[in-house]
Amino acid sequence: MRFFFGDFALDTDRRELRRGAALIAMEPQVFDLLIYLVQNRERVVSKDDLIASVWQGRIVSESTLSSRITAVRKAVGDSGKEQNLIRTAARKGIRFVGTVIESPDDSPGENPTGLAHAQNGATHPPRQGLARHPPALNNLPLRRASFLGREQDVSDVTGLLETTNLVTLTGAGGIGKTSLALAIAGGLLDTFRDGVWFARLAPVADPNLVPSAVADALGVSEEPGRPLMSTLLNYLRNRQLLVVLDNCEHLIEGCARFADAVLRESSQTRILATSREPLGIGGELTWRVSSLPTPDPQDLVASADLTQFPAVRLFIERAKFARPSFQITRENAPSVLRICWHLDGIPLAIELAASRVKAMQVEQIVERLGDRFRLLTGGSRAAMPHQQTLLSTIDWSYSLLSQAERVLLERLSVFSGGWTLEAAETVCAGDGLESRDVLDALAHLVDKSLVILDERAAEPRYRILETIRQYGQEKLREGGNADRLDDKHLQYFTALAEFFEPHFFHPDQANWYAKADRELDNFRGALDCALKGEKIDFGMRIVNGLHRYWVARVYWMEATGWLQRLLALADAGDPTPLHAKATFIAGHIANYYDPATAERLGARSLKMSRALDYQQGVVNALWLLGWCSIPRLDGSAAPYFAESIELARAIDYPFGAAHACAWGGVYRLCIGEHEAAKPLLEAAKVEANRLGRDASLLGRSDGNLGWIALLQGDFAAAKSYLDSSLTLVTGAGNKNGTAEALWFHGRLALRQGDHARAIGYFLESLRLYQIYPNSLWVTRALAYLAITLLACGSTHLAAQLAGALQREGPEFVPTRTHLGSLDAISEYEDMLAQIRQKLIRTEFDAAWATGHVMSREQAIAHVMENVEGYSHPNRSAQ
Repeated sequence: MRFFFGDFALDTDRRELRRGAALIAMEPQVFDLLIYLVQNRERVVSKDDLIASVWQGRIVSESTLSSRITAVRKAVGDSGKEQNLIRTAARKGIRFVGTVIESPDDSPGENPTGLAHAQNGATHPPRQGLARHPPALNNLPLRRASFLGREQDVSDVTGLLETTNLVTLTGAGGIGKTSLALAIAGGLLDTFRDGVWFARLAPVADPNLVPSAVADALGVSEEPGRPLMSTLLNYLRNRQLLVVLDNCEHLIEGCARFADAVLRESSQTRILATSREPLGIGGELTWRVSSLPTPDPQDLVASADLTQFPAVRLFIERAKFARPSFQITRENAPSVLRICWHLDGIPLAIELAASRVKAMQVEQIVERLGDRFRLLTGGSRAAMPHQQTLLSTIDWSYSLLSQAERVLLERLSVFSGGWTLEAAETVCAGDGLESRDVLDALAHLVDKSLVILDERAAEPRYRILETIRQYGQEKLREGGNADRLDDKHLQYFTALAEFFEPHFFHPDQANWYAKADRELDNFRGALDCALKGEKIDFGMRIVNGLHRYWVARVYWMEATGWLQRLLALADAGDPTPLHAKATFIAGHIANYYDPATAERLGARSLKMSRALDYQQGVVNALWLLGWCSIPRLDGSAAPYFAESIELARAIDYPFGAAHACAWGGVYRLCIGEHEAAKPLLEAAKVEANRLGRDASLLGRSDGNLGWIALLQGDFAAAKSYLDSSLTLVTGAGNKNGTAEALWFHGRLALRQGDHARAIGYFLESLRLYQIYPNSLWVTRALAYLAITLLACGSTHLAAQLAGALQREGPEFVPTRTHLGSLDAISEYEDMLAQIRQKLIRTEFDAAWATGHVMSREQAIAHVMENVEGYSHPNRSAQ
């Protein structure tokens, strides 16, 4: 007999344990001990059991037994505190807890799971082990495949059943409730004296027939002249057993009546129910079964590490059933990950998708996920009809809803990424569904596992799985209601963006950025609707309202992308103040990574604003054009700032005055007029306080004042300003300001000769901006890393970075332009001169050429890989 667990293969006839192709050497007693543990994996094995079986009852010392158990653990990869396959049960013994697949001697020797890791923490037995129990003690169906990813659920629910008479596993259709129930029940076979019994309720149509289905499972016959329920209760009264009621949702009242009656009559009977909603009776504990964990495709996960995620392991195993040659590779791993993620980690959906590898590449499956209800068909013919396709599974749940619940579920599909109760009441009410009825219907959808309540959120927030959302959208379209709901959603989130706007300038702006983070997918959905329906004003109002948010959270290209698409449509009509403001905002955000586009948009906004006599627009366009002109260092920026500041004060416009003074101060600083910069930066702080004590503006002004102090050699004052700056911008949740503050701190540390700390700061700043590799802040971080590396003696690496920074092309802004200030340009050019002096010509040319062929992304990766040894371990210890 062969046993497979994780990437191990145990052959009892050949007395071999292999891990992959490697043979693991084991002493005979250690091998016998492992075989005994694997064969008895359904239960905890005591010390006496081990001695009786392996040593045939001979006297064995504690140290000998302990050393043999340790050797077994070592052989299967358990070490230290990690008990992945062999787990200690306090004062009871040990138990083999890995997922095991048995194979007869003539079966292929390859591990059929194809997994790279053992199943951590499994506490359930495999279905193959049930045959060793007397048939009369259970009627559990054999499992044809391994059980993946629910080990902690099995352990926790098993613990609940020790003290609770009724536990109901709830969750969406296809989430794996039945599989989990069978795994739990299988692990309790030697716990219940009178057996474990599985009552399949899916084929039952009449709630009054629940007792009959249970009687069939138990083998209890009806007695003449006596109600069956009475006979059942009499049978159960003094028996210690577990009844599994599977698929209760369509018989919820009948199941509730049955369970309530049993619990009143029998203290030793336990009931484990599976349902899409709780039974709703006293004494019931509900355990919500969640999706299988899967990594976000946006996270960087090595293909070798993917099998630690249960959803991915499930896909691989089921794909091997469909096509035995299937392997996870570096090339197909991203597609497998996307399949599992976009199918919400729902086991049924993943299994159906995996079955398609028989005729499709995984990349083709990904392309068809937008039409998942046609794609994910062809489930087991032995399954109930409502479990054979993804669509039939959700149809089954939908058919059990009331009319109000159906209407609300359809309308909730308009949301992306979740919603609040207020949003649901505003967007979904009307046309037969009163606002006051939304809460009740929403609560019922939560109970029925179609809507998920995020209990960890500061305010109640709801969401639905993407699969349920697509189903609801199909129903909306079929009913002709999709456009109307899209419009209501657009109107609501336009108003919400404008409500958020002033709060982004208050001391608690971090909290409001977090609120906007939670609604970002809804804002995106609303913007998409505005573009498709050519509701241009609504779209511009959303982007304008989120102006500060886009900047602070570094969503620069996304924001300008939305605005440029909206402005392309708006240009066909007459200019309006809204149009001029949107053009300014597009230019302002673009200047962080595309100065040429920013200057062009700023000029357009100024022209429109003057023509419309839109004074606030004139103020903003002027200071934007001044900011765009700073890198020229030729005096052209000064008139823009002067006019902007004068007009902002004349019309009492704090936002415009704050930014005009702040950037006007930066301009004076950049051209070396440090004393002239100070009053402008202080004036910016006054205006920032008028705006509502705007921590972002206050922090960035302090940062620039710290810059002046460090250039003037007053390091104590510089540190005070820069500490204040970093505290304010990080507290405000402003990633953009944080990156700038870190760069300033790096320059201070460099001036003070603390090169390790300087590199640490520059690296942190670089990480926040690296998604914009050609932006000025990446240039500044790389330039100062080169300067600092030269000071550390790493001349070749500094020369390579300098070569990368001097790369030319239409996508590259000259490094001196990005540095933007006389002091930074001077320090950079001094660095270049020192490199040329320290390296002989051939060394310099080689290092420069190495860097010169690098893209910015490659340069960033290169420096991060090579400066690890320089990074300071704790920048906060200042």
